[in-house]
Amino acid sequence: MLSSSSRLSGQSVFSFMRSSARVAAPLWLVASGDLFISQAQAAPAGVPLPPQLPYNAGQAARQAEMADQPPLPPPAAVPVLPRVVEPELELPDKETLMVRHIVVEGVEPAEQKSVAGFLSSYEGKNLTLAQIYDAAGKLTAYYRGQGFLVAKVHVPAQDARDGTLRFKLVRGRFGQATIQNESLVRRSFLQGVIDEALAGRPAITEGDLERAMLLVSDLHGAGMPHSAIAPGLQAGSSDFVFTVPHSRRVDGYLLSDNVGSRYTGRWRMNGGININSPAGIGDRISLFGIISTNSNLINGRASYSAPIGHSGLRGEIGAYKTDYALGGAYSSLDAVGYVNSIYGTLSYPILRARAESLYVSATYSHRNLNDQVFGVSTAHRSIDTGTISFNNVTYGTLGSMPLTSDVSASYTEGYVRFADQEQLQANRETLGTAGHYRRINLSVDATLGLMRQLALMFHFNGQKSLSGSMDSSEQMTLSGLWGVRSYYQGLSADSGFLFMPELRYSLPQVSILSKYQHSLGVFTDIAGGWLHNASVSYVQRHFSEVNDIGVGYYATYEYLPGRYVTAKGMFAHTYGSDYGLSSYNLGTTGLMQVGLTF
Repeated sequence: MLSSSSRLSGQSVFSFMRSSARVAAPLWLVASGDLFISQAQAAPAGVPLPPQLPYNAGQAARQAEMADQPPLPPPAAVPVLPRVVEPELELPDKETLMVRHIVVEGVEPAEQKSVAGFLSSYEGKNLTLAQIYDAAGKLTAYYRGQGFLVAKVHVPAQDARDGTLRFKLVRGRFGQATIQNESLVRRSFLQGVIDEALAGRPAITEGDLERAMLLVSDLHGAGMPHSAIAPGLQAGSSDFVFTVPHSRRVDGYLLSDNVGSRYTGRWRMNGGININSPAGIGDRISLFGIISTNSNLINGRASYSAPIGHSGLRGEIGAYKTDYALGGAYSSLDAVGYVNSIYGTLSYPILRARAESLYVSATYSHRNLNDQVFGVSTAHRSIDTGTISFNNVTYGTLGSMPLTSDVSASYTEGYVRFADQEQLQANRETLGTAGHYRRINLSVDATLGLMRQLALMFHFNGQKSLSGSMDSSEQMTLSGLWGVRSYYQGLSADSGFLFMPELRYSLPQVSILSKYQHSLGVFTDIAGGWLHNASVSYVQRHFSEVNDIGVGYYATYEYLPGRYVTAKGMFAHTYGSDYGLSSYNLGTTGLMQVGLTF
């Protein structure tokens, strides 16, 4: 919480310290994410100041942002497509026709070679009528397997005594969609989404139908549609009936853990709540909050997201506020700070399918950060940031083993401003984070099913600074629950990498608790980071690498349909050199989380 001690407005800490009679020696404060003080100083009221304050507004912002995650990810949306099954035509095998060549009308030039190869085994033979329809049926199945859900190869009436047999391919056009709506989203809006995804298509394809169904399921307040095919009013067309199921109006979670910062309290409680489709268009109001031990870290966030049109484009606006106060050995310094931020995001699914989806998004944010000691600002800055990112999600196989992956790549540009000229000058002479900055980021999550109950899970995170030193709010996290778990939260770097592979084994079900799922994991965490200007840190070198190995136990219990109690416990042990980071190294430690979704 912010201290109630007096604050100086319009006066920098530097001019204040020059004029304060309480200060016996010059005070040197670096205006940035880290605070350094010379050895030749004294503090107000005779309280000695440490050489460095290890926590600041930038770290508070990162901690709160990373904590905004539900205990369980949402289940993957899987559309079930309708299949057209028609009875085989049974005819007596008495008459035959000499078929020298089969011509298929309606085939695209690029498909001619494949179709000719498919039918070659039927050419140059005497065929019964049943064999002719068998060839047409197999070609129908071939096109439906290529994604044309209602394609049909007909054998029209003809004179084929010259040996040339004609087939006619009708790929199937979209007629109209009928919606049976049980969801929170207005029927007219659902109609617009489906019509935009399907209307005007020359043929009904599996990809088009999957996109339509997935875009509907992406709307908050609507479930995955069930679809059925009916004959259309026009020849060659098919109508679809979509049943859109209900989804909850309100959902959310509560989560408690012991993975917070040692400076603001390791034990934390956080939670989030969503109000789905309040306007009936698949929009969402989201609220999130986190509070640590003794309220030394408090964060609150509110956001609103809504579709823009019917194509899948979505916008989100939000704001959050974070307050922190250092406790423990630093409580006498009245070291506090805050972060206020607003942001806006646009996202669009370039590809939306069951097997693969590709999203592009653009985000702008404005943050106002301030750190204070004894009620005096030491690093008051604002940061404007723009990010463009791509996210690719796949569900496939590696050989015969199921493989899922989630890959994100982003490019960020931003600008750090100091309103106070003395703070700006101090920053330029030390860390040099003021001004323009650029960075790129890559994140990879993958799960490979090795056996029925055994899976290999892999996480990689990387960041590269393209402009030197980064503000602490823009650095990459290396330690804690989202990094090397045997180290205190707080290690970060301008550029870095993080590997987190884990072998996860699903344990047998407990007979009396059929909805209790649990597993054991063995993991290692490997992280390395570079500081562009290591001379300003008393702890980290230009390059530092930290590692650990550990075990974890993970459990979920479905107490109501779609609602879970979750728990995870991990023990991590450091191995290898800590590169002089002994003050962060816990050696062996335990981490836990307990959560509830509703």
